[in-house]
Amino acid sequence: MFTAWPFAGKGPEGKPLLQFGEKGAGLLSVVAAHPAAEFVAGGYDSGELQLAWSPDGFQLAVGNDNGDMLVVDLRR
Repeated sequence: MFTAWPFAGKGPEGKPLLQFGEKGAGLLSVVAAHPAAEFVAGGYDSGELQLAWSPDGFQLAVGNDNGDMLVVDLRR
């Protein structure tokens, strides 16, 4: 699970936190910020996920240590 705070305006002080992922999933080791929108994709220390956004932010590439890769199109 990872925790984030919004930094819009004067920063995160006094703003509610956001939690993502599953408790006990492991340590977050990869974070890929979206190139234009206010969200991120994350992967854990298991080594199963590596992440990258396309420059336009509509596709997310996900790969693992076995060499498998998936490109997710988010235009819907």
